[in-house]
Amino acid sequence: MAQICQRLLGHAPVTMRVTREMPAALAVDPNTDGGDGIRTCYGSRDFAEGVRAFLDRRPAARSGA
Repeated sequence: MAQICQRLLGHAPVTMRVTREMPAALAVDPNTDGGDGIRTCYGSRDFAEGVRAFLDRRPAARSGA
């Protein structure tokens, strides 16, 4: 269990938040496309930092924003 928790802590905070919110959105509207969550993730500073870090071949420095 500790390994799973450590691994989850390494994921992007914005993506983790949106992932946690998605079941509630689906409960309200089972036909939702998740567009708001996708826009939140892809429009975040963390996503931009992740892309830059990938291209620079370094670990991402995520801020949760």
